[in-house]
Amino acid sequence: MRRGRSRCGGRVFRLASVFLVGLGFFTAACGGGSSSSTTSPSSTPTTSSQPTTETFSGTVSVQGCGTNNFNVNQSGELDVTLTSASPPPNIVMQLGVGTQLGATCSLISTVNTAAGPASTLGGQAAPGAFCVSVCDAGNQTGNVNYTVSVVHH
Repeated sequence: MRRGRSRCGGRVFRLASVFLVGLGFFTAACGGGSSSSTTSPSSTPTTSSQPTTETFSGTVSVQGCGTNNFNVNQSGELDVTLTSASPPPNIVMQLGVGTQLGATCSLISTVNTAAGPASTLGGQAAPGAFCVSVCDAGNQTGNVNYTVSVVHH
């Protein structure tokens, strides 16, 4: 992958205003698959020195993805955690974070993970429009309900 660019569907998107580090994963991917229902985020308002926490919930169908959008208003740390996914309670899902470009979530970093309390993806983010996705990692046999927590400082 060329630094600062992601190629999805033949289109090139500049990611120069964004710097995300995903715990060793630097994977460019195209948003895709069928997305099942998702809900609006719940946000915790903050002052400039306190983090903003957004919580997203939805359902991922077999071979599908759930994508949720959020905005970062100031440069700082970004932590994304898959807090729950079931059934079954230990299912491994693909968790991704990227930039929101129109209707497309252009993933910058992904990881396959089971739900848990520790931050799964983290790094630094500049102000801008972002997205988080939860996708079938190839092991689903039915719908999976998920909750993701996004904290940005």
